[in-house]
Amino acid sequence: MKTALFTGSFDPMTKGHLDLIQRSSEIFGKVIVAVGNNPAKKYTFSKEKRVELINNNAWNLKNVSVVELQEGKLAADYAYEHDAVIVKGVRVNADFDYEKMMHEINHLHNQGVDTIIFPSQSDLNHISSSSAKEVCKLSGNTEDFVTLDVKYALERELLGQNRIIITGTIGSGKSSVVEEIVKNWQSVKNIDIDVIAHDILFKRKEPAYVNLRKKLVGELAVPGPWTRENLSYSIFSKPEKRTILNSLIRQPILTRIRAEIQEFHYGLIIFNSALIVEAGWLDLANNRVALLDVESETQHARLLHRGYSEEEIAKRLASQLNTKEKESIIRSKIVKDNFGCVQIFNTTSQPVKETAKDILKWVGEIN
Repeated sequence: MKTALFTGSFDPMTKGHLDLIQRSSEIFGKVIVAVGNNPAKKYTFSKEKRVELINNNAWNLKNVSVVELQEGKLAADYAYEHDAVIVKGVRVNADFDYEKMMHEINHLHNQGVDTIIFPSQSDLNHISSSSAKEVCKLSGNTEDFVTLDVKYALERELLGQNRIIITGTIGSGKSSVVEEIVKNWQSVKNIDIDVIAHDILFKRKEPAYVNLRKKLVGELAVPGPWTRENLSYSIFSKPEKRTILNSLIRQPILTRIRAEIQEFHYGLIIFNSALIVEAGWLDLANNRVALLDVESETQHARLLHRGYSEEEIAKRLASQLNTKEKESIIRSKIVKDNFGCVQIFNTTSQPVKETAKDILKWVGEIN
């Protein structure tokens, strides 16, 4: 079968690029992805890094190979030498006109070299390497544009950010550990999603959040005044209502997170929340999770010390996943995305300071 040649700078590879590679691999016997440089452009990533990122995402496509295109080498010449068809993706009419013109030039330059044009998928039309970088600079949701390994690389390269999640069941010591890390790390930003959510649900005065609260009162059938206690009573042990809440509050939380981290560069960002796994927020830190565990007796004693009754403890534990369930979801997500890591830290038998040190050591090891 015919060989396909897909050339570009891939700075970085996007989900649009990956879609084109996958579609080409289903049609052609062999696909060569050639990573090149334009001397007139300044690149975010080295050519070697760009090749690495493509390989990380195309590893399961056995008929795809990724190469560096020699400086000054024309795509048409490379296609001619490898008896390949040039494949291109187009998103708008202007792209089609440009690629048609390039096909005519290539055909004149090397007769017999042909071009196959793939229209982009409608849900990927907005994606480009440049838009992914701009969204990253604005602390936007680049997981819609690129895979998580590329998102991680962009955050490190463009923002100097190293993002992790610290989570665990209630009473696992999460807040104390995060506070210890903040005290002992030179550049760290703690994003407490529970605090952000509480701020949105009960404090912020902007119209969007006022309207959200009005909507939630009806959707969740909250009894009595809009208070934290009444909301908790309404959603505890009722998964369908928690699903509604998580769905409606997702965009507001993302908006407030961007506001929190937009000016923070060059340091460690911690996203922490007891329910971050249940809410599906693992993409925030690219599936890189420190999962705190605690023995049941210690957990029970800590919750009693906080003033919870036995009934309240039982309800709160029933409303959350246990550590093994959280770990299972995290590992499944890591496998699905082919990126991330999870490490369990038991807080039962050692001081908070030691757990904080262990997590910081782990952060250094996974970078």
